[in-house]
Amino acid sequence: MSDSSDPPKRALRSDAQRNHLRILAAARAELAEHGPAIRLEDVARRAEVGLATLYRRFAGRQELVHAVFDQYFTEEIEPLLHEAAADPDAWRGLSRGLADSLATVVENKALLHAVRESGVAMAEVVPRFLGPMGEVLRRAQRDGRARADLVERDLTAFVVMVLAAAGSGVAERSTGAPEGWRRYLALLLDGSRAAVAGELPCPGAETGC
Repeated sequence: MSDSSDPPKRALRSDAQRNHLRILAAARAELAEHGPAIRLEDVARRAEVGLATLYRRFAGRQELVHAVFDQYFTEEIEPLLHEAAADPDAWRGLSRGLADSLATVVENKALLHAVRESGVAMAEVVPRFLGPMGEVLRRAQRDGRARADLVERDLTAFVVMVLAAAGSGVAERSTGAPEGWRRYLALLLDGSRAAVAGELPCPGAETGC
């Protein structure tokens, strides 16, 4: 095959990438406006691509929602986690990493709701969160700032609890502030300090606590 065929192939790959990004942007906008019950026809129309083009990239709504969330996590959450992990003050990094990542998730509640409703598996996200945050937790423990009996999965539980308070409206109603969830995160972090550590209950050996 002659070299003259190479430029058109590169152009096609470039067009496909642009279409991919336009579809993701359109899907995220639709999710923000309409929640998880988005129609792929509306996404395609918003992205200004044909429905067949959308289906060539994504098999269905669940795969599309997964791709939108993956892009969001990669571009908006992971940089915050890595910044936190790079903080020379480990306790400050731990606090900041949790607060900043929770803030962006709360701001994108519609996307999180869509992920849950679409049945997208979240198991693969947990290691991406716990990798940098687990390391900064261990550093804070070595520095004597974080209680020694905290484990990585406790951080996941913190996120789940705070998001539940924010998503249900409990945090805002109890504090009278839209960012009332920060109060509950502060309480969780305060209980995680080594200086105030009391013995944690352990329900059973099978929990590994």
